[in-house]
Amino acid sequence: MIKTLQQYKNLSIFIVAIHLVYFLIAIFFGGFFTIDSPGYLFQANNLMQFHSVYAGDYTINLLPDYFAFRPPLYAGFIILCKFFINSNYTVLFIQNILAIIMLFYVIHWLVQLEVKAKILNIIIPIYLVFYPAHFVYANTIMSDTIFEVFTFALFYQTYRFYQSPNLKKALFIGFIIALSLLTKPVSILIGLLVCLVLLFVKNYNKIYIAYALILPLIAYLSFGFAVKKETGYFQFTSMKSFVAVRCLVKYSASNAYGADYADSLCTAMVNGADAQVSVAKRFEYLDSSCNTFILNHKLAFLKVYTKGCITFLFDPGRYDLYKLFNANDDNALGMYQTLHQFGIKAMLKFLFGLNFLGLIALAFLAIWNVIVVIVFILFLLKTNYSIILKILIAVFVFYFLLTTGVLGVSRYRIHIFPMLLMAFVLWANQSFIARRFR
Repeated sequence: MIKTLQQYKNLSIFIVAIHLVYFLIAIFFGGFFTIDSPGYLFQANNLMQFHSVYAGDYTINLLPDYFAFRPPLYAGFIILCKFFINSNYTVLFIQNILAIIMLFYVIHWLVQLEVKAKILNIIIPIYLVFYPAHFVYANTIMSDTIFEVFTFALFYQTYRFYQSPNLKKALFIGFIIALSLLTKPVSILIGLLVCLVLLFVKNYNKIYIAYALILPLIAYLSFGFAVKKETGYFQFTSMKSFVAVRCLVKYSASNAYGADYADSLCTAMVNGADAQVSVAKRFEYLDSSCNTFILNHKLAFLKVYTKGCITFLFDPGRYDLYKLFNANDDNALGMYQTLHQFGIKAMLKFLFGLNFLGLIALAFLAIWNVIVVIVFILFLLKTNYSIILKILIAVFVFYFLLTTGVLGVSRYRIHIFPMLLMAFVLWANQSFIARRFR
């Protein structure tokens, strides 16, 4: 990879420079916290002081939801970063280093795939400029950047395994899946999908797949039993129940009956759960109530789920840009919530209430996202790269598109940002653009 970086010295400098610019902006404006950031910091402190995975303030009334709310790896990452210098800036700095290294690997891989130098030097900077979320969350106390790195590592190592299967690579894939599981619960099925894809690889011992699942299973059981030790209930994630009430039911009910009814329904569900006699009964009540409502309102759910998927692909990232400059009010409804709760007319009114420069920037970012989606489809249908590379990119993109569901916003597209970037560059390498650069 060193030779690649030397060959693409200017591109490498650009990647470092743009990360540095965002890092300095985050420090200057103080926009490196979101509403979720305190939970990660609390969990890091609780691991150190109380040996607890609780993701909230341990000194006040403990809420059962927060024991399994966040897997502990990012909290451990914060502890490790602050071991050297006890500052949030240290966390941001190391996240930027990881993001830079990941992009260097993307360039190295694209060079191996014989992408033209002019394509790399022109397309990658343009793509990076038009996807600020990658840089914003590299400079935020959130787990998204390290999860992005793990997701790309899983994608890359799966491709390498396909090329030359062996036990060492299978174990490394399992290690990455385990790290991903302990970072974000949404990765719980991507490992199984990867292993399913690997079943179709020929000429290797299929027992390797069993070995690849050992570490993820250990990670799953370890965190589940750690939660059980504190609550008496084995649970890997409470996020599923939280999202079901606060998003799936709320947005579906808003679509069917209006925002006021949705708020009262969700409050009633939470109050009913609070009245249960145990943690296990609490989550059984929540899950049962949510499932019953959604099954009885399939059309409303399908509408908000479709909106979420569309938002995932096309959201220009208003929240991300405003957060960078510390201009967000986390207690106010944003564009995403406005769309789900009050519809397209309210969202358009919200957009035209923004300042003119912000609106222009969002328009350009939205147009770019449309181009990215079109190019992704063209990459899958019109290029002649290896079928396994196309399958893997498609698996990762559609997995996160479909599992994100109603939560689809620009931030969640970070997880597949490297894959969409590669698809764009590879398409450009074989398209009319390449012929213009000869």
